[in-house]
Amino acid sequence: MAVYVRWIFPICAGLAACGMPAKQAEQNDAMPKGVTASNSTASLPVANLSEAPAGPLSAYVGVPANQEVAGVLLADHPLVREAVNAAVSDPEVLRWVLSQGTAGLVGLQNGRLVANACEPHNCGSHNWSIVIGLSGQNGEICYHNDAHHPASRWYAAGRPVETRAGGCPTGEEQ
Repeated sequence: MAVYVRWIFPICAGLAACGMPAKQAEQNDAMPKGVTASNSTASLPVANLSEAPAGPLSAYVGVPANQEVAGVLLADHPLVREAVNAAVSDPEVLRWVLSQGTAGLVGLQNGRLVANACEPHNCGSHNWSIVIGLSGQNGEICYHNDAHHPASRWYAAGRPVETRAGGCPTGEEQ
C-alpha cells in the first residue's frame, strides 16, 4: 500500500480528477517539481535543492523532523546537509542521520534547533539528533546505537568525536 500511495500522489498532483482542493493545487504549483503539499514523505533530489525555497531554519521548530517545510525536509536543507557532512565522516552514521526515521518535533534549545529521529521500532537503542544554530552554524550531530557502543557519539566539524553517556537529545526536552 505504501508504494502505491507514494506513486499515486505525484501522478495525481496535476489531475483535477484526484479531487485535490483548489488551495492545495495552488500550493503545489508553487513547490518544486515532484513535491506536493499532500506528499510530505517525498524529499527533493540533492540536485534540485537550489530550486527549493531555503527559508530560515526557525521555520522547522514545532514540526516533525521528517515533515517538509516549504517543500524541503530538514535533513535536505542545504545548511543542515553542509553541517552534517562537515561533521560526520562515518558513512553508516551519515546514512542514518540523513534518513527519514521515526521523528519527534523539532525543538529550540539555547538558540539552536534540536531534531531527533530513530530507527522505527528500536528508538531507545538506536537514535540520532541534529543540533544546529538557526543560521546553520555550530552544528553537532549525536548518534546512539547500543549495538555498537553503549554511549552516544557526538560529531562536530573540526573536532574529534566525543563520547557522552545516554541517548541523543530530543527536541521536546527543556
